[in-house]
Amino acid sequence: MFSAFGLFLAGALCALAALVELSRTRHLVRVGVDARARLVPGKTGPEDDGDQEPPPMLQFRTEDGLEIKIAEATPSKGEGSRPGTEVVVVYDPNNPYLARRKAFTQLWAPGLLWLTFAFILAALGLVSQIFGDAGERAEKTIPAGAVKIVFIEQDS
Repeated sequence: MFSAFGLFLAGALCALAALVELSRTRHLVRVGVDARARLVPGKTGPEDDGDQEPPPMLQFRTEDGLEIKIAEATPSKGEGSRPGTEVVVVYDPNNPYLARRKAFTQLWAPGLLWLTFAFILAALGLVSQIFGDAGERAEKTIPAGAVKIVFIEQDS
């Protein structure tokens, strides 16, 4: 089915994505500044068919007084995602466009999700390697030229 090497490689790529995402989050939490943000209606694109409402955007003011409006990377669903709702965001003072809602699901969950995928793919690769080798060893133990006997039952 899948080679063990391919699964290990996919797991390594997921681990790399997790490392990048978690290091960005760590940096944002360490140097970030909290601000109150308001959810405002999102922009509709040129290819919007009007069936669905676009996800709301975060609008906040930095300590310097700069007005920032950004789209969330992973928009939330439910009660706290309606336009007009006030939320807390954390932003990088050196680049205020790098901001996220200050909630576990917005900060840490994306990196942990990538890390979970990495562990699952590595485990599948390990299982594939172990059982793939066992199947190859079983095939090697059958002597060359051996006759395979098949019994067929007939109804009488």
